Amino acid sequence: MATETLTTPFAANEDPRKGTYTPTLIASLFSRFLGAIALHIEAERDIQDVDVWDAAFTGWLREAEESLKVVKTFLRQIRDAQVVRASDVPLLRLAILADALIRSADAGDFQRACGLLTHPTLFRCVETGPVGRRVAAMVKTAVLRLDELADLDTYAPDSFPHTPADVVPGSVA
Repeated sequence: MATETLTTPFAANEDPRKGTYTPTLIASLFSRFLGAIALHIEAERDIQDVDVWDAAFTGWLREAEESLKVVKTFLRQIRDAQVVRASDVPLLRLAILADALIRSADAGDFQRACGLLTHPTLFRCVETGPVGRRVAAMVKTAVLRLDELADLDTYAPDSFPHTPADVVPGSVA
């Protein structure tokens, strides 16, 4: 039998995982959330300018409702997941912010939550290398998606400055 002999010094061997990105549970869920929120935004855009109570659009309404359920499920799973490394923190913060935007009860709450998007230090990844680049890309995509969400009438219908405060939407002034 042959005896195994190492000819390369141990210190010269590189870790094959070095320089690669291995997602944590939060990062993996967040990546899937980004796809789900994009689908939800498109479904909401489909029904934005139609009469959703018309029988012809019930499928579109159902699709928007189902996509919202998927988004909320991913947000709950992200919030429930354990932070494993520092790169999970900005993703968790964005998930909490997205949840606040989606669940906002009035335009004021929505605008206050949107205001947090202007603070980039809240969502900055402190890690460098492949992990930092990947998380920064996910953060950038999430901010763009949340900006798109803010443009939808479903989430900020009363945020127009020309709406008088004492007039109830849908009533005759």
